[in-house]
Amino acid sequence: MKKVKHILTAIWLFITNLWNKVDKIVEKFAPLAIEVVETIKTINDSTTGDIIEKILNKVIPGSDLPIVEIRARLRTILPAIIMKLNLSSEIAKLPDANSQLKAILAAINMSPNEARNAYYHALAAMILEALSDKKLTWSEAVQIAEYYYTNIYKKK
Repeated sequence: MKKVKHILTAIWLFITNLWNKVDKIVEKFAPLAIEVVETIKTINDSTTGDIIEKILNKVIPGSDLPIVEIRARLRTILPAIIMKLNLSSEIAKLPDANSQLKAILAAINMSPNEARNAYYHALAAMILEALSDKKLTWSEAVQIAEYYYTNIYKKK
């Protein structure tokens, strides 16, 4: 029982330390990233985007550059990126690590299945890597997490 408690404590400390590092990065760069993405979205949705599209089509005649498709894809993905950046920024502003971690887990659980699976997969690999005192590489940790999930956890 002591070993399980030690492992859980180590996992909790790892997650808390990881978030504290990320917290500083998010506070510093999220506003800038939000501004950049908002600017790209504004340009893409404006007549300026139309002009850039026309210029690129004239400068690169007959190219396979799918400018119309790129702009349509940007219209789809940029709002989601802005939402995620705003969410990250809001979580970083929460006063303590416990409330931040709860908000992170809530955000992950509300994510699409593919994103949620990727977050949990990466988190499992980071925890394994940290618990091994860096004796495992990132690649090994990913492989172990995947093996455990596929061959042990899912078969329960």
